[in-house]
Amino acid sequence: MKRDYKLSSIIIINLIVAMISAIISKILGDDNSEITSAYIIASLLSLVITTISGFAIARGLLKNRMGSLGEYLDNVNFLNFKVFALEFLISLISSAGLVSFFLTPIKNLTVNALEKGEYLPTNFIIPIVLLVIFGMIYDIFTSYKFFVAADKDQLSFGALFKEVFVVGKDLFKKTLPTYIKLMVLPSIIYIVILVATIRSQMTQYALNPAMDAPMGAIAFILVLALVFLIYIFVASAILQAKLSNFYLDYIKDIPEIEASIEEN
Repeated sequence: MKRDYKLSSIIIINLIVAMISAIISKILGDDNSEITSAYIIASLLSLVITTISGFAIARGLLKNRMGSLGEYLDNVNFLNFKVFALEFLISLISSAGLVSFFLTPIKNLTVNALEKGEYLPTNFIIPIVLLVIFGMIYDIFTSYKFFVAADKDQLSFGALFKEVFVVGKDLFKKTLPTYIKLMVLPSIIYIVILVATIRSQMTQYALNPAMDAPMGAIAFILVLALVFLIYIFVASAILQAKLSNFYLDYIKDIPEIEASIEEN
């Protein structure tokens, strides 16, 4: 079922969160080059902000989809400690595994490999692929955590935790194609274009070390990065709205499913 929603409100909230996270990292002196106490603190504080904003957006999409930015943010008043702890814990499992111990060292190794004109070693690529697949599956199974928490906050912590995975499992077939279409494929296309451009320039420089800086290629990379960044903000908002549609359809169909079971 198609439902209207205020895309601008979601995008602005996500943008505010990104800016706050960047400021936190800047204040703590975290350059993300290695795993330090500053990196861990910055990651945790950013996760706190993301958890709060995620709840506000989810509740807004369930209760007042066409609400203004202020009306979406007012949903923070309904966030209690139990709900926050649930959302934070589920998100922390993913963040601890894929950010603190995965993204930082991989980013460093990838940058070093590109600078030297080398490929990542095969014995390192396989674990990366496995971790990415595991992380994506986990995120899909827990992608409805904010909606479940906002909709069923009367449940106990354990019941809420279980419900998140039950909903994620039941809606997996709808969620996976949506993630692939909006996030995975565009990201792959962006990475392929980016790596191809960088390697092309590196090859030209290797053949002619005296060549000037490829300003055209640099400008193209910067524009490409800006376009992709804008796309990510828009696509993330659209993804959140689509997930809310799946969830609303799901809870709407539950009484019909239960009645069908009772009749049989």
